[in-house]
Amino acid sequence: MNRLSARPHLPYPMRLSLLAACMLALAVGTLLKGTLSFTPAQLYELLHAAMHGDPSGVLDSPSARILLGLRIPRMLLAFLVGAGLAVAGAVLQAGTRNQLADPYLFGLSAGATLGVVGLITLAGASVGTTSIALAAFCGATLALALVAGSAFPRRGEAPERLVLAGVAVAFLLSAASNFLIYWGGREVAQSALFWALGSLGGARWPMLALPAAVVAAGFLYCLYHGRQLDALTMGEESATTLGIDVRRTRLALLLVATLMTAVLVSQAGAIGFVGLVVPHLARHLAGGAHLRLLPACALLGGALLMAADWLARVVVAPSDLPVGIITAGIGGIYFLLMLHSQRR
Repeated sequence: MNRLSARPHLPYPMRLSLLAACMLALAVGTLLKGTLSFTPAQLYELLHAAMHGDPSGVLDSPSARILLGLRIPRMLLAFLVGAGLAVAGAVLQAGTRNQLADPYLFGLSAGATLGVVGLITLAGASVGTTSIALAAFCGATLALALVAGSAFPRRGEAPERLVLAGVAVAFLLSAASNFLIYWGGREVAQSALFWALGSLGGARWPMLALPAAVVAAGFLYCLYHGRQLDALTMGEESATTLGIDVRRTRLALLLVATLMTAVLVSQAGAIGFVGLVVPHLARHLAGGAHLRLLPACALLGGALLMAADWLARVVVAPSDLPVGIITAGIGGIYFLLMLHSQRR
């Protein structure tokens, strides 16, 4: 059976609605539970005061500052990063026709990290958000150029080689980042540790605008080109037969995935395996057609990273564990289980 036509029995709108409902319930749960827990009544009271005025002065309390100023922005950033990385992973897997592709293994995260570490080494830790995002994009674009140059020396080269080239480039750029950290001394090392491990602890309201805009625009662009993504998964010859300029389409979609990854890395660091695991899980819910797969990836990726970030907040409370450690553990366990199931 063609995997693009495979469908679970429950109608797709119902499956997507149930997934969205579960994601919203998870979001509320992550807001309520933590080092400082809230009741649903307290959450409603604070949200109502924030939206409709605060005559009782409840917004001046420490609990209000924790919930409204820290926990809600962190939850929203977790959703944006998870959704964006999951969509980028699905696009990379379609563009390379390899289901092991994701922004982390493809070298994009390593390139973005190198750009940020290089900027910090040259300009110091007090650089602006826009400069960090631009440096991350330049580094991620460098990674994409190295991968594409290695895997496509001639026209028609097998796109599966992109993943192998991505792993090699990721090691190379990670070595360059580590050298800059070593050369830059303790101050650079402390600042760069955030991007090396991945963390959402610095989330604040002003930093949400850029990732929200980029993730929304990238998602809509990829969704608009959903049928082209379907064609790419069927092979270069089939896509060409359908009238698609394969190289141009693939490059445009990879650039969009690169931009999304770079902006998200600049805000949350290098968080691995979300873009690798989530598309596999989403295909069980939505099938392989990208007009259905991408919305499921966005919801499931956002839910996964919200849950992982909640674990990062509570597992060693009151300390804050880097969320990249949690996602790496989830990714490793998932693929060990997958390999075990294939042996049966």
